[in-house]
Amino acid sequence: MTTLEKQSFWKNYRFPIILLAGIIIGSIIGLIMGEKAIVLKPFGQVFINLMFTAVVPLVFVTISSAVGSMLNMKRLGKILGNMLLVFCVTGIIASVIIITVVSIFPPAAGANIALEAAGELE
Repeated sequence: MTTLEKQSFWKNYRFPIILLAGIIIGSIIGLIMGEKAIVLKPFGQVFINLMFTAVVPLVFVTISSAVGSMLNMKRLGKILGNMLLVFCVTGIIASVIIITVVSIFPPAAGANIALEAAGELE
């Protein structure tokens, strides 16, 4: 890999690499510190709130402006059809995986919840 390719790679993948590094560092801190790592929870909450208040609207506006500026409606229909197909296929794949995992490892195995008889209604 040449220096130019390395710079191009870093330029293209800088933010995902930083995000993954942060996740890995946070996981290591959580493993090492255990319950003491709860003091860092506000940072995670701030990050999640920033995602909802900044990134999600930004993505929505970007997609909306791209769709609004399209001139060829056939192309728009094709893109939306492909998008719907991808959502459906990935949803089906996720459903099959979760049903398989829950069948193999039942999450409520061994849980005995005693239910009391319903009381009289007045």
